[in-house]
Amino acid sequence: ERERLRRQNDVRLPSLEAAYRRLHEKNAHLSVEQAWHLTRHATRVHADGTVNWKFDYAVRGRTPHDLTAEQLGALWEQIQCPTLLIYGDGSWVSDPSKDGRLRHFRHARYEQLKGAGHWVHHDRLEEVMALLASHL
Repeated sequence: ERERLRRQNDVRLPSLEAAYRRLHEKNAHLSVEQAWHLTRHATRVHADGTVNWKFDYAVRGRTPHDLTAEQLGALWEQIQCPTLLIYGDGSWVSDPSKDGRLRHFRHARYEQLKGAGHWVHHDRLEEVMALLASHL
Protein backbone atom coordinates (compact mmCIF):
# COMPACT_ATOMS: atom_id res chain seq x y z
CA GLU A 1 0.00 0.00 0.00
CA ARG A 2 2.82 2.39 0.85
CA GLU A 3 4.30 2.16 -2.65
CA ARG A 4 0.91 2.92 -4.20
CA LEU A 5 0.61 5.96 -1.96
CA ARG A 6 4.14 7.12 -2.85
CA ARG A 7 3.26 7.01 -6.55
CA GLN A 8 0.58 9.60 -5.86
CA ASN A 9 3.40 12.08 -5.19
CA ASP A 10 4.05 12.09 -8.94
CA VAL A 11 0.45 12.81 -9.96
CA ARG A 12 0.19 16.26 -11.50
CA LEU A 13 -2.76 18.56 -11.91
CA PRO A 14 -3.07 20.64 -15.08
CA SER A 15 -2.83 24.05 -13.39
CA LEU A 16 -2.67 25.99 -10.15
CA GLU A 17 -6.37 26.80 -10.64
CA ALA A 18 -7.16 23.07 -10.84
CA ALA A 19 -5.18 22.46 -7.64
CA TYR A 20 -7.08 25.27 -5.91
CA ARG A 21 -10.45 23.87 -7.00
CA ARG A 22 -9.53 20.40 -5.77
CA LEU A 23 -8.32 21.69 -2.40
CA HIS A 24 -11.36 23.89 -1.87
CA GLU A 25 -13.78 21.11 -2.84
CA LYS A 26 -12.10 18.64 -0.45
CA ASN A 27 -11.93 21.19 2.40
CA ALA A 28 -15.20 23.08 2.33
CA HIS A 29 -14.46 24.81 5.64
CA LEU A 30 -11.61 26.79 4.06
CA SER A 31 -12.28 30.33 2.93
CA VAL A 32 -11.34 31.28 -0.62
CA GLU A 33 -8.34 33.19 0.74
CA GLN A 34 -7.14 30.26 2.86
CA ALA A 35 -7.52 27.82 -0.03
CA TRP A 36 -5.54 30.06 -2.39
CA HIS A 37 -2.83 30.65 0.21
CA LEU A 38 -2.44 26.93 0.83
CA THR A 39 -2.50 26.16 -2.89
CA ARG A 40 0.22 28.68 -3.69
CA HIS A 41 2.48 27.54 -0.86
CA ALA A 42 1.79 23.80 -0.89
CA THR A 43 2.36 23.07 -4.58
CA ARG A 44 5.28 22.86 -6.97
CA VAL A 45 4.66 24.49 -10.33
CA HIS A 46 6.56 22.76 -13.11
CA ALA A 47 7.91 24.27 -16.35
CA ASP A 48 4.96 22.89 -18.33
CA GLY A 49 2.47 24.62 -15.98
CA THR A 50 1.38 21.44 -14.23
CA VAL A 51 1.47 21.29 -10.46
CA ASN A 52 1.74 18.69 -7.75
CA TRP A 53 1.38 18.90 -4.01
CA LYS A 54 4.35 19.21 -1.65
CA PHE A 55 2.97 16.34 0.35
CA ASP A 56 4.13 12.83 0.97
CA TYR A 57 1.10 10.65 0.36
CA ALA A 58 2.81 7.76 2.13
CA VAL A 59 1.62 9.25 5.43
CA ARG A 60 -1.93 8.40 4.39
CA GLY A 61 -1.26 4.73 4.99
CA ARG A 62 -2.62 3.19 8.14
CA THR A 63 0.63 4.12 9.85
CA PRO A 64 3.82 5.34 8.20
CA HIS A 65 5.90 3.16 10.52
CA ASP A 66 4.40 -0.35 10.21
CA LEU A 67 3.09 -0.48 13.77
CA THR A 68 0.01 -2.54 14.46
CA ALA A 69 -2.93 -0.90 16.22
CA GLU A 70 -1.92 -2.69 19.41
CA GLN A 71 1.68 -1.47 19.16
CA LEU A 72 0.56 2.07 18.44
CA GLY A 73 -1.76 1.99 21.47
CA ALA A 74 1.07 0.69 23.64
CA LEU A 75 3.31 3.52 22.38
CA TRP A 76 0.68 6.14 23.21
CA GLU A 77 0.31 4.62 26.68
CA GLN A 78 3.97 5.46 27.36
CA ILE A 79 3.37 9.20 26.96
CA GLN A 80 3.80 10.74 30.41
CA CYS A 81 3.12 14.42 29.72
CA PRO A 82 -0.28 16.08 29.48
CA THR A 83 -1.66 15.66 25.96
CA LEU A 84 -4.13 17.88 24.14
CA LEU A 85 -6.24 16.18 21.46
CA ILE A 86 -8.27 18.57 19.32
CA TYR A 87 -10.90 17.08 17.03
CA GLY A 88 -13.06 18.84 14.45
CA ASP A 89 -16.55 17.35 14.42
CA GLY A 90 -16.54 17.50 10.62
CA SER A 91 -13.27 15.60 10.23
CA TRP A 92 -13.03 12.59 7.95
CA VAL A 93 -11.00 10.87 10.70
CA SER A 94 -12.98 8.99 13.34
CA ASP A 95 -13.57 10.65 16.71
CA PRO A 96 -10.87 9.45 19.18
CA SER A 97 -13.35 9.70 22.07
CA LYS A 98 -15.60 7.17 20.31
CA ASP A 99 -13.17 4.86 18.51
CA GLY A 100 -11.05 3.99 21.57
CA ARG A 101 -7.88 5.93 20.77
CA LEU A 102 -8.42 8.45 23.57
CA ARG A 103 -8.22 5.75 26.26
CA HIS A 104 -4.51 5.18 25.45
CA PHE A 105 -3.49 8.64 26.70
CA ARG A 106 -2.98 8.87 30.48
CA HIS A 107 -3.26 12.61 30.84
CA ALA A 108 -5.35 13.59 27.85
CA ARG A 109 -7.48 16.64 27.46
CA TYR A 110 -9.94 16.17 24.60
CA GLU A 111 -11.59 19.10 22.87
CA GLN A 112 -14.08 18.81 20.04
CA LEU A 113 -14.58 21.91 17.90
CA LYS A 114 -18.00 22.21 16.31
CA GLY A 115 -18.10 23.20 12.66
CA ALA A 116 -14.44 22.35 12.07
CA GLY A 117 -13.09 19.78 9.66
CA HIS A 118 -9.88 17.81 9.77
CA TRP A 119 -7.75 20.95 9.59
CA VAL A 120 -9.00 22.49 12.82
CA HIS A 121 -6.12 24.99 12.87
CA HIS A 122 -7.37 26.44 9.58
CA ASP A 123 -11.05 26.22 10.38
CA ARG A 124 -10.95 27.60 13.95
CA LEU A 125 -7.54 29.24 14.34
CA GLU A 126 -8.44 31.50 17.27
CA GLU A 127 -10.06 28.66 19.23
CA VAL A 128 -7.12 26.33 18.54
CA MET A 129 -4.62 28.99 19.63
CA ALA A 130 -6.60 29.60 22.84
CA LEU A 131 -6.67 25.86 23.57
CA LEU A 132 -2.93 25.60 22.93
CA ALA A 133 -2.18 28.60 25.12
CA SER A 134 -4.20 27.20 28.01
CA HIS A 135 -2.66 23.76 27.54
CA LEU A 136 0.92 24.98 27.43
